[in-house]
Amino acid sequence: MNNSGSGLTGAPTVNVFVTGQPGVGKTSLVLNVAKKLPQHAIAGFYTVEAKAEGTGERLGLDVVTLNGETAPLCRLRRGCGPKVGKYYVALDDFERVVLPTLTPRENVKLHVIDEVGRMGLCSQKFTEAVLNLLSSPSAVRF
Repeated sequence: MNNSGSGLTGAPTVNVFVTGQPGVGKTSLVLNVAKKLPQHAIAGFYTVEAKAEGTGERLGLDVVTLNGETAPLCRLRRGCGPKVGKYYVALDDFERVVLPTLTPRENVKLHVIDEVGRMGLCSQKFTEAVLNLLSSPSAVRF
């Protein structure tokens, strides 16, 4: 717990980590909470499956910011970035879209980070941004 600042209610900041097996509803839970808060006071991102049109074949994962910007996180194709499992991490796209959402700002009281996993951790900039955010007065929800 980080008590260095104030959250949405003026109480000490609390960082919350939601854990569980894939498919149990972690992202849905966090997005439902985020929808109930003033949009100017939240920032962050979540991940969704990227599927091929027509076939529905899984191509990888996309990141979606809470203001609706989308970028690839990973794809099956080579040359995209570092390999994690059968996927290649699209570091440039990931960092371009995600890093601005992780910058502590006075008006943002809640940051949502849907996942801190092996793919995101391929980015040193992402790792540093998450650590900086955790030490800031903003509340963080994983």
